[in-house]
Amino acid sequence: MTQIELPYRNPYPIAPVFSFLAARAVDGLERVEATTYRRTVRIGSEHGVVEIAADEQRAVFSVTTLGRKTHSHVVERCRAMFDLDADPVAISDALTTTPELAAVVRAVPGRRVVGSLDGFEMVIRALLGQQVSVAGARTVLGRLVARFGDPVRGGPGLTRAFPEPARLAEESLEEVRVPGIRRQAIRAVSRAVADGSLDLSPTSDRNEVRERLTSIPGIGPWTAAYVSMRALRDPDVFMATDLGVRKGAERLGLPASARDLSRVAESWRPWRSYATQYLWAAAA
Repeated sequence: MTQIELPYRNPYPIAPVFSFLAARAVDGLERVEATTYRRTVRIGSEHGVVEIAADEQRAVFSVTTLGRKTHSHVVERCRAMFDLDADPVAISDALTTTPELAAVVRAVPGRRVVGSLDGFEMVIRALLGQQVSVAGARTVLGRLVARFGDPVRGGPGLTRAFPEPARLAEESLEEVRVPGIRRQAIRAVSRAVADGSLDLSPTSDRNEVRERLTSIPGIGPWTAAYVSMRALRDPDVFMATDLGVRKGAERLGLPASARDLSRVAESWRPWRSYATQYLWAAAA
């Protein structure tokens, strides 16, 4: 086992990230206990287990099985997933220009955007999470991982890696029990990632990824934006038509119409992904 300390720039509570992950943890793939997150990972042909245990000053990253050459890559992904490098001062300066939003930003400063360890996995999660509850999405993802994920000896509760793109590209996915158009979208994304025509890494061109994703039947602007925010680490995503965003805006006294809200949100650039988190929290 290799352990690496990961200090972070944002001094505000990190526990909400673990709460977010716990609500969405997929059986066999990941486990969350208090402020410790464990999951299986796949880098190339290698499988392993990553653990992140955090307090309010640092996170301790542990990795087992994976070769040392992959450690820096996994550490980088973990930093992005937990948004350890966010600049809360710059974000707050932008979001507090609007009085209605300023109140909640000052009440709960330093809110993070939870990322993803893998862009492909994030797309599949987003697709299977459409029009269902968080618990429902978790159930469907559990079936997908149990049926198509490679077996991994990851310790208690960690038995599978997330399915590889090449595997999902060839399967009918009927066992997943989701609408046909969504199954077709999953297979299309899987084929594109497997053949290299779709790059979902954080260094890819975000506009190109969005265009490529929305060209696939069954993937709309909301899904592409959500993937951009969480997998591609775009700090300036704003989904003005999202029901939760509009509901949160209305509760804070902001315009609820997509057009008017988009106009107000211009002052939050380039940190609108963080504004989205505050509006979602206000809607909850």
